[in-house]
Amino acid sequence: MATTVYSGIIDPRVFSAYLQELTVEKSLLIRSGIVERNPLLDSFLAGGGQYIEMPKWQELSDAEANNSSFSSNPAPIEAVSSVQENGVRLNRNKAFGARDMAAALAGSDPMDVIANRFADWWVRHDQRLVLAILGGLLQEDIDGDGEADLLNNISVSGSVAGAANKFSAEALLDTFQLLGDGKTNITALAVHSYIHTQMQKQNLIDYTPDSEANIGFGTYMGKTLLVDDGLTVTAGNDGGGNSQPAYDTIAFAPGAFQLGFGSPRVPVETERAPLTGNGGGEEYIVTRREMVMHPVGFSVNITQANSDMGADRESLSNTELAQDSMYSRVDADGSRQRAQRFCVLRSN
Repeated sequence: MATTVYSGIIDPRVFSAYLQELTVEKSLLIRSGIVERNPLLDSFLAGGGQYIEMPKWQELSDAEANNSSFSSNPAPIEAVSSVQENGVRLNRNKAFGARDMAAALAGSDPMDVIANRFADWWVRHDQRLVLAILGGLLQEDIDGDGEADLLNNISVSGSVAGAANKFSAEALLDTFQLLGDGKTNITALAVHSYIHTQMQKQNLIDYTPDSEANIGFGTYMGKTLLVDDGLTVTAGNDGGGNSQPAYDTIAFAPGAFQLGFGSPRVPVETERAPLTGNGGGEEYIVTRREMVMHPVGFSVNITQANSDMGADRESLSNTELAQDSMYSRVDADGSRQRAQRFCVLRSN
């Protein structure tokens, strides 16, 4: 059986740029403002090195001003200090064969179909990547010092959940307060479809179609809603043998994650395997990415990352990024609350 010859359809130089543009355009993470493209990270990826150093100035202290006088004593000079966040380069790739795409290509523009399929896959990849990193950050927050600065857990397991354990506007406002006066920066909410349904039942979602904050799921308290069933669901029960899971709702300030893209030496490649299918042949397309997806206010643990990459320097996986030891908190302005760009409500 003859197969579609992708090398005759795709110009890798054109396709690579088109695919990246399409992926960014489709990304709800970027459209919601949760993830921001960062040209500085692009510049880093254009060079060598596994890690990027991002120094940040701390806020000036709120100590009282000096009182001028005729005294000969000099005014004290306060130091301006900085902290540093470390980010890590991720090298990812994905390959599909002709047989995976054959049905989709029938009667369509092949390049558009292939680009859209790959873009959709990379969009889902990015959402899984962000959720993996968030899972590790949240676990580090819980395990790190005994204080859950990022999590408001109202869920219960082992007994029947009551109104106080379920999602509500009041519980969400209490969660916002974890950010202190930084709560005014919250612009987006990532919710599980179960929680989205609870919001709908409470008639709390605004579906104003021309609202810039509405990317398809409505808005809640004026915040952009993003619905994703990949959000953490913690198993639980009601004490009587019935399942009673807990769902994470994540509130984000803009740019909670910074995204950069590099240029792999061969970003898109096609390959033909003539003997596959008992000689019927098959064609493969490989797309490659160099990227940084960095959570603001945190620094990657270089010792842990080096250990996980090993001698082969295999790029970090989502499972490795989700470890509670992969990132540590960096308080860029000396205040945990102000440095945080997300907080989490866990409810039944």
